[in-house]
Amino acid sequence: MAALPKQQAHANRVAYTITGIGLVSVTLVYFLNRGSFFSELSTPDFGESMNLLPEITYKLDSSDDLKNAGTKIVLIPQIIRGKYLKPQYGDLNVNLFSARAICSPISQVQSSTDLSNVSGQCKKWFTKNKMIFPHQALGVRVDKLDTLLLPKLEYDLKNNKLTILATSVSYTNTDGSPSNTKSDVTNNKQVSWQRLSPSFPELEQMSGDERKALHMCHHAPELSKMQHPLKSTNGKYYYDMPARGISHLHKTGHEFFIVSLYNRLSGNWGYYWVVDAPWPNGYQELQFSKTKYIDPAPAL
Repeated sequence: MAALPKQQAHANRVAYTITGIGLVSVTLVYFLNRGSFFSELSTPDFGESMNLLPEITYKLDSSDDLKNAGTKIVLIPQIIRGKYLKPQYGDLNVNLFSARAICSPISQVQSSTDLSNVSGQCKKWFTKNKMIFPHQALGVRVDKLDTLLLPKLEYDLKNNKLTILATSVSYTNTDGSPSNTKSDVTNNKQVSWQRLSPSFPELEQMSGDERKALHMCHHAPELSKMQHPLKSTNGKYYYDMPARGISHLHKTGHEFFIVSLYNRLSGNWGYYWVVDAPWPNGYQELQFSKTKYIDPAPAL
């Protein structure tokens, strides 16, 4: 091949230099833009409540081995106090961050069954659905609570189908003992309570006796207590609900996680999740009765 004239060779070197500088510039701008884009997502998408997620590990559920043998794989989440994940550059939104926190640990599970399909379906779920947690709806960081609502994964081996269910999970210490923390769920303000009757479809479909059996316990440590319902003369069942808090309304076979938020112009409101039901796509709104609690008439 004939040598290039000196002027053309020089021009090519200049072109390559400019191209190289341009490539570096474009690359630098790209990463700077990604960084600024990521920082912009810090509000409101990556608010304080989603700056951390627990580092989840899964254990194979062995409680129903005979029942599920050969038909179903159930992965139950476990969380240890002090082990958390933070958003990375690949987490361009909260849903991608949640997908990484929930789907990536599946590959670490020791199982005789290949779980790659479970992991793939988990990631696909997040491309079509949004997962919003009670702590996220309340605006509280995961390290400020003792109990969280997280996904339990059930994989049907016959139909090759993954179902993501809501389940309550409590923190443990590294030795497996229960872990507790002080919560700032009320932002260090004086705790206020309202006596309210929660109302949502799954609850309304229950009989009076079933509703009477439901207990309410509150998962913010400084609000921690359990109470039986109070029945007033108007036939409604009331509970003392924190002005801002996460509560657990439950009895065997009927379990609900509730976020209480008040002061909307239309009345008292919040959100709820049905435990052991498929994870809802977004919020399920909860309303509280506007009727004030009426003490039962004294016995004559």
